[in-house]
Amino acid sequence: MAKEKNLHLAVCDYLRMQYPSVIFTSDMSGIRVSIGVAIQMKKMRSGNGVPDLIILEPKIVIKDGETIQYNALLLELKREGTRVWLKDGSVTTDPHISEQYTMLNELNKRGYFATIVCGFDEAKAVIDKYLRQ
Repeated sequence: MAKEKNLHLAVCDYLRMQYPSVIFTSDMSGIRVSIGVAIQMKKMRSGNGVPDLIILEPKIVIKDGETIQYNALLLELKREGTRVWLKDGSVTTDPHISEQYTMLNELNKRGYFATIVCGFDEAKAVIDKYLRQ
């Protein structure tokens, strides 16, 4: 199974190639750095669970006859095969994923399209659907 870092880099490369005018940034909390830098980085965030990839492209979407304004697309990237969902459709009990899922729900309430994607193909599909609307 490929590392999440490699997935993240591949998705960023895809964005640069397919959508060169789109502005995006990445949360750097998963990058290995010295303990001193890690402490500084943590102090510069509101908390844990911020999604990995932030695509700063607002969109207006018509869904079921309703107009929805999204401020940006926020993706939590997981490696292919990561178990996020239980059979009943609820999120796994893994504390880290649960914390991220809680943050995604809060961001959705605030007008962002925020979701978890597993693997490159799923990330690409969500990005393409969002940006091509």
